[in-house]
Amino acid sequence: MPASKLSKATRTFIPPPREIEYNKFNVDKLRELAIELHEQTNLPVPAGVKRMKKAKLIALLTSLPPPPTHESYTIRALNLTLLSVEDAPVKGSGESIDKALVVNSIRSPPPIIYVDGSTVMERVNNLTDLRRGDHVCVGLNPMRKIFHPFDKFLQYLTHFELFPAYHHFVMYDDVRGVEGSVPMTGDGKVAMICEYSNTPLGAIAQAWEHGLSSVWKSPAPFMRIPLCDYVEGCSPGPALGVFRVKEDLNPSERDEIVSKMDKLLANHETYSFIYRNCEHAAFSFNPKKPVWVSPQVPYLMWNFMRFNMGLASVLLLMQLTRSDVVNGNIHRYHVISILYHLLSTVPVCLQSVIQLMRTVMSMTAKRVRNEISSTVFWHLVYKETSRAFVAGGLACLCLGMLPKMVSDTSYTTTASLLAVFAFTLSNGLFNALCFTVVRVMLSTKGEVVVPVMGKKGRRGRTESNEG
Repeated sequence: MPASKLSKATRTFIPPPREIEYNKFNVDKLRELAIELHEQTNLPVPAGVKRMKKAKLIALLTSLPPPPTHESYTIRALNLTLLSVEDAPVKGSGESIDKALVVNSIRSPPPIIYVDGSTVMERVNNLTDLRRGDHVCVGLNPMRKIFHPFDKFLQYLTHFELFPAYHHFVMYDDVRGVEGSVPMTGDGKVAMICEYSNTPLGAIAQAWEHGLSSVWKSPAPFMRIPLCDYVEGCSPGPALGVFRVKEDLNPSERDEIVSKMDKLLANHETYSFIYRNCEHAAFSFNPKKPVWVSPQVPYLMWNFMRFNMGLASVLLLMQLTRSDVVNGNIHRYHVISILYHLLSTVPVCLQSVIQLMRTVMSMTAKRVRNEISSTVFWHLVYKETSRAFVAGGLACLCLGMLPKMVSDTSYTTTASLLAVFAFTLSNGLFNALCFTVVRVMLSTKGEVVVPVMGKKGRRGRTESNEG
């Protein structure tokens, strides 16, 4: 159907506002998108498109015709598939456009949520995707570069989301290639990163050169080191256990981040685990939302406190094996059981509920601000809701059965381990299950199917691939 004969309602459905909200993309992404769509529609690319401003680019994109009947555009720039006009509801056509359950899909490994329940991280599919200013997370490894097999083992744990403790750094250079296992810049130099960090061997060398007092005063200086220190052995393909905080940075913002890193390299304050660590620095460089914050510190403190409460609950469980309790002291049994549940079951239940509420509120706010797509929003909401019910519910059920198990059987060692590690085990199993399901979907179907609440068209299905 010629573009000139399309109604206004039809022409504004694809590709403009409802499928793509162009305002949320920076100028570079819009230019890339304009060139790609012109090529797919067999239209000549307008002269000067690389010099166009954002408003003119948006006007150009919204004027493009939709795909031919029963065909689609696959847009590499946005990793998105747009349906043809025949698959889209048109206002005034008599088709239903009410809210309904439609199906979207993601063709790459979906993002995950950081420990703060708000920050969205995406897997680094290729080391050459890393650009200067990127906020990158890898598994926290205090023994880095001492025993290579252990480093590789920790990379796998982080990759499978079984080790939710992260080290943070910021890219100082663009990665344009990988020679051997070393990420390189476009001019053939080793790609560098900036971070608060040190290694045991580095601390020994520092103590040897400057004395033990230097290590005590500055255990992890802010410095620039090669990226290959963390991705050694990785091929140019998917990197193991490497995540990038989802941000939309333009070139000027990336230059601003590099400038901030140069200033901190020249004059930085002493490292502090609680008040000034790698996470504080990485979050503070973001020009859109600079915050000096370390969400992992309260997260680790809470888990340490819950671990100690688990140990205290073990002592209470041991009281249930005493003969005077087993042989009929019901009042004492109930008091001990209540105290046990207050120290073990209740904290796990509260953590699951509060974490789910915080995540849903944060993701809703990000969706309203167009920081994430509707497909990513629903995927993350489904995942974290399932986590609360499956991982949290399984842990609470297990913890709730332990007093009866201890008083009726002799499995005190098993009960003690479960009292301390039930939630950690159930959460790890849930992460492993999610990872497996996603990988199976990607390998068999080539996409991760995500049911979403959206506008129902003739087919009731919207094929999209929003990364």
